[in-house]
Amino acid sequence: MRWNEHEDNFIINNYGVLKTKDIAQILNKTWSATRGRIFKLKDRLKYPRTEPFKKQYNKKYFTEPNIQNSYWAGFIAADGCIRDYNHSIKISLSSKDESILFKFIEHINFNAKLKYYNNVGFSNNECVELCLYDASNLIFDLNQHWNITPRKSLTLKPPSDIINGDLALAYIIGLFDGDGSWSYVKHHGYISGYKPILAFVGTEPLLKWVQQSLGKIDDLYLGSKVHKAKDNLFGLSYSGETANRLRHQLLTLVNIPWRLKRKWWNEFYIRQDGTRFDNEGFPINEKIILEYNI
Repeated sequence: MRWNEHEDNFIINNYGVLKTKDIAQILNKTWSATRGRIFKLKDRLKYPRTEPFKKQYNKKYFTEPNIQNSYWAGFIAADGCIRDYNHSIKISLSSKDESILFKFIEHINFNAKLKYYNNVGFSNNECVELCLYDASNLIFDLNQHWNITPRKSLTLKPPSDIINGDLALAYIIGLFDGDGSWSYVKHHGYISGYKPILAFVGTEPLLKWVQQSLGKIDDLYLGSKVHKAKDNLFGLSYSGETANRLRHQLLTLVNIPWRLKRKWWNEFYIRQDGTRFDNEGFPINEKIILEYNI
């Protein structure tokens, strides 16, 4: 492929500012031909790169279980995708939840940006994605401590025995932020007409472990049973005052300030007598309700 002086000067003055694919598109060249020409002109480039940009992150992040990484293990168990064949971990969310991925990037010291795209197959919603490559160390540790493996939707098991106490609660909160839900259903037994529901979804062994772990906080939580939802998917739900109490305890027993805000602070409790309370159990008015919508 022939290159003229004008094209060479464009590369010399713009490489390092524009990406290779953009330069190739502007000059109407293939990516591989442009990459080869950049290499030949490397000593004349105006903005030379001393070394190729490499995405980096803390590959030992999950080596020693703690509250922070136990939360993220739960979140990945619920909403992550682990690919063993190319040693990668991917998390794709609606763009409205991008703040939680920014916090994960901060925690693992990731030096690259998130990817945004429109998910045509999902109501054309804008989505945001984080992908970690060369993640064999992370994948090993997630399996070692939390039993998270590829095809986890069908096979997810409870974490190892060292994940207990606050670590177990952090993991459960991560699960809830990833795949759990907080909602209200119409119910004639409440003056307000609505009853709160806190629900988890997952495999049967995992949800039975969640139930037993919550039962260590209060025997009250052993009353709800794991039930089959569809195929290999199971559910565990709490309603009414039990749901209010559980969410309040999960909010206060473990300090996780980065949790997904819309599932914890965007709602208010409706008590059976019709009064409304915040997450700390204090009555709230309409003005405070608006302040909680963050």
